Amino acid sequence: MKLIYAPTIGGLPGVVFDGAVKRLAWELDNLDGGLAAGVAALGERFVSEVYPHFSWKKARDKAIAMHRAGELEFFCPTGHSWGCYKIIQMAEDLGKHGIKVRYIGAIDPTAGPVMDVPANVEEVGEFWASRGPCASARRRNPDGSAGGRYRYPHRTKHTVTPFESGHIELGSNAIVHTAILKAVRALA
Repeated sequence: MKLIYAPTIGGLPGVVFDGAVKRLAWELDNLDGGLAAGVAALGERFVSEVYPHFSWKKARDKAIAMHRAGELEFFCPTGHSWGCYKIIQMAEDLGKHGIKVRYIGAIDPTAGPVMDVPANVEEVGEFWASRGPCASARRRNPDGSAGGRYRYPHRTKHTVTPFESGHIELGSNAIVHTAILKAVRALA
């Protein structure tokens, strides 16, 4: 049976965001439990786990192992804060193994360097907070040189959805979680 692997990578410090990230991972893992209607067919095919940003390589290694064993149907990670950068690094590494990333859910990428979304990523949903350090950095650097910006040098489908919210609040936002769940469900 082929599996859908959807790890969630938390931010910095992991302790602050753990609750929100674990909740999203639980929601993803329980897609067949009624949280998102119409996904019961996914059942046991769906695998979701949560990792702090400093353990992102464990998720990468698991995806590579699943791919090598012929078990990976598709890969769709979600990140919050610094975890958004780690999922881009993960996507780059997976691309070297011929693994496509069907969807990335990026919840308020942290104020860091601009990162190019690699060619093996098919779709990205970015969710931005209007308050907090990342929002401030985006306002200070509208050219994208800071503030958690992704660049799309390839023909990657992407959306950016701003929210009247703070950085930490956005990680727990039910509307954001629902949007990510719907995007992942639509792929299956």
